[in-house]
Amino acid sequence: MGEFIVDGGVTVQTAGPPPAVVGIGSSVWGSTFDPAAFVENTLLGAGDSARFDSLTTAELRNLALSYEVKGTVLTHLLSARRDKEILEANSKVTRAEQAVSDAERTIAEIKKQWVDEVDRLKRTHREALAEMRGAHGREIAGLQKKHADEKASLRAKAAILEAEVTTLEVLRNNLIVSLTQSRKDISELEEDVDELEETNIPLKQSMADKYVDGFWSSIEQVKILFPELDPDVLAQVDVMKRIKDGKLI
Repeated sequence: MGEFIVDGGVTVQTAGPPPAVVGIGSSVWGSTFDPAAFVENTLLGAGDSARFDSLTTAELRNLALSYEVKGTVLTHLLSARRDKEILEANSKVTRAEQAVSDAERTIAEIKKQWVDEVDRLKRTHREALAEMRGAHGREIAGLQKKHADEKASLRAKAAILEAEVTTLEVLRNNLIVSLTQSRKDISELEEDVDELEETNIPLKQSMADKYVDGFWSSIEQVKILFPELDPDVLAQVDVMKRIKDGKLI
């Protein structure tokens, strides 16, 4: 028979060495003992539960109690481990929530800064736009005044030009009438001139004849008054000649 010490200090005599879990090789009372595998593979499968027949009821109770205590301790350790893991998880969640809160606060601050910057840019844009509108308004007003002045000046010049055109048209009409009358007068004068020329031709011929007759009559008178004159000299006298520089030409 073998003997081993159960948790709690109880010494138990067995008919043989402590059973081992099939396929594991660990002691029944070791820290790696798997009760379910032991019951399934050893007690039920191999049918060696008679090994515990030598144990008294008190010893079996103590053995069961020791395993209950061990299970309680393991359950406590498991619960403590779970509580620790939960605390760690909660700590991680808390840190994550804090990080999220910090991020949200940072985002809120950035958003506020962004909103303030957007408001500032909008205000600056409105002020610049108002200033540009004012400058353009003054410029447009100046251009409109200049345009109105130029328009008034052009209208005045147009009125003057229209008056001058009217005067020129009246003058042109008067000149046309005067020219027409002048042409009529010229035509009448030309007719009178033609009539006068027709009348003057006999007069001119008569005057020429009288001039020639008077000239030769004067020559005859000179011959009578001055019979001693050389006939050749008198022959140089002609009605068509004229006197130039004391000579007959």
